[in-house]
Amino acid sequence: MNGVRSIFMRKGYLMTALLAAVLLAASSGTAWPQQLDEISIVLEPPRTMGEGSDATITVRGTAVVEPTPQTGDVASNRVVSVDLTLATSDAVPGSTPGEFDEAGQVDDAGIVSNRRVQLVFAENARSTARRRTATGTITVRSNEDADAEHERVLVSGAASGGGNAPTPAPTPVSFTILDDETQTYVLTLNDRIHSSTNPPREGEDIEVTLEAKPVHYEGGSTLTLHLSKGGGRAVGYAATGEGANSAGSIAIGTNNPAGGNALGTPVNTRSITIEQSHDFDNGDGNRETDVISLEAYSGLAGRDSLADSLDIDVLDIHMLPAASDITAVAKDEDGNEVTEVMEGGDPVYLTITVDRGRGSLDGITGEELTVDIRPGNAGQVADYDLSESRIVLESRSSGQQTNDIDLEIELSARSDEDIGAEDLVLNLEVSGDSDIGTESSTGTFTISLVDSTMKQVEPKSEDEAYPAIMAAMEEAAGDDGLNPGESF
Repeated sequence: MNGVRSIFMRKGYLMTALLAAVLLAASSGTAWPQQLDEISIVLEPPRTMGEGSDATITVRGTAVVEPTPQTGDVASNRVVSVDLTLATSDAVPGSTPGEFDEAGQVDDAGIVSNRRVQLVFAENARSTARRRTATGTITVRSNEDADAEHERVLVSGAASGGGNAPTPAPTPVSFTILDDETQTYVLTLNDRIHSSTNPPREGEDIEVTLEAKPVHYEGGSTLTLHLSKGGGRAVGYAATGEGANSAGSIAIGTNNPAGGNALGTPVNTRSITIEQSHDFDNGDGNRETDVISLEAYSGLAGRDSLADSLDIDVLDIHMLPAASDITAVAKDEDGNEVTEVMEGGDPVYLTITVDRGRGSLDGITGEELTVDIRPGNAGQVADYDLSESRIVLESRSSGQQTNDIDLEIELSARSDEDIGAEDLVLNLEVSGDSDIGTESSTGTFTISLVDSTMKQVEPKSEDEAYPAIMAAMEEAAGDDGLNPGESF
């Protein structure tokens, strides 16, 4: 009896459970929620993009989609929303501080599409869970900027939705905006110290400015400085300056403080001093303007990439007066300026002017000077006489700053048998102490030599010449005159 009851009771339980399942399947009540498991979101930006262009960032999600209940599907539980932002961080090498506002948007790039991406996972109508993939995109636009640095941009996102499943945020990733400007460095003379009226001079420090163009916002370079003269070593010159080290390298841009990792303030202008070790009294052994070249090369080692070069004219402190500063005028005995002298006539008097005020630190060429007067054409040496052909100008100190030296030299033209005027060119060659330099500077003076030779033979006209030869012509022609085709 008990055994029979147990069998019927078990059958009754099974019937009751089966009936409940049928009733539930036939009911139109609330459906079970569609579940997403193991949600994973990956951001896929381009590695690089150019300035002034658009790029696409792909948001890729994967999830395990549970099977759809027999009662239906809740589509909203299969949707994950991802809100994207652009930002910068010290953790992104190459990012440019100061180009991001408080909202985390980048001045160099922005999201121009809807920044929310909807990842819609397909329904799973099967009886077992399936792994699905969903994607969406946003568009990023980069802007032109004034610097020449690449920008690194950090992309991050916040995820939500997915029904009851946890929605982890995607791992932030970065991409690089490749700048289309070229970073250059420019060397110039410091115009607060040097000018056309105050050029670099021998014995003085020369001040040069190194400038980054465009300016650095972050990062920088270390440039190697090199001095040369005429393709060789610049003996007597050495380049030093702020930011320079004993190896002749100079840093420009942003530097990391010693022992720290934080970025320092950008230093986009550096001062370079070219020091001279020449003996002030004797200079460098010549009177020529030195042309030295300052070169800045990228990198610490070698000179592989020339950033900029600057040729600098260094005026010699013992320069002689320029040719244009050595002049002469001729005057007659009454003091009137003249431009000619008569052969064998009265002499004229040359006033030679040598302007000492060139090149020297104290304003004048102070040493003793010699002026040699020679003909520009050696063949004219017999055409004139000078009372003096060499003049010595005594040395002058800075306290005797008289730049014009006036001298009167008698010039007379010799008579010759040539007919016609000619120009006499005299070279005025100025030289100084040969221990300082053997160079010279030459001005010129020109005066016309008026010919005094009289012509002794004058040609006669036809009316005067024919009577003298007519008798001879008639005799030669004979009684019959000239035959056809004959002529004198």
